[in-house]
Amino acid sequence: MEKVSIINDFAGIGFGLLALEDSDLEAVYGGGADGPRPQPRAPKAVIGAGTGLGEAYLTHNGSVYDVYPCEGGHADFAPRNQTEFDIMQHIKKASRSEEKKQRRRRQ
Repeated sequence: MEKVSIINDFAGIGFGLLALEDSDLEAVYGGGADGPRPQPRAPKAVIGAGTGLGEAYLTHNGSVYDVYPCEGGHADFAPRNQTEFDIMQHIKKASRSEEKKQRRRRQ
């Protein structure tokens, strides 16, 4: 190994996102199997629990994706229309359902 780099946890997840196939992805809201699919060179994003609320976004620079990790604790989601409100409600419902599953597994 000639070179080792220490990177942010969500930078690593962002780079890992590039290894996923379309079949590995699932729509968060709407679409289903017939919904929109990722577009080549489109921006990408990932959010989740890390050392805090981790986020990373990826943009294509014309030849490869650049990964930009950031701290999600400094962001908020404020729905601006009915569709965004519905997305928020869907995420809340899914989160509560997952929390219940986790509690049952621990019992």
